[in-house]
Amino acid sequence: MDAQPLGSRPVWRTEALCRGKPAAWFIASGSGRVRTTNPALELCVHCSVTERCLDEALAKPQWSLGIWAGTMPRERAGIAKSMRDGCATRT
Repeated sequence: MDAQPLGSRPVWRTEALCRGKPAAWFIASGSGRVRTTNPALELCVHCSVTERCLDEALAKPQWSLGIWAGTMPRERAGIAKSMRDGCATRT
């Protein structure tokens, strides 16, 4: 686990390509769909901390609306279910 002062963000977030980008990029439309040309998805493809990002999104589902680690909430729900069922292979 990343060392961090109490009440601060995880250290890995300083390395995230999404740092400082518009929050609107990471929020799905009202229908829950995201365009395949979404800039957030493009960032996630090239980001070096997607595994840690996904770990946080899976650990804190109440915070994980929108795009985290190039995944949508429905995808993460499937990953979490697979992990609970003991057959997890994360993306």
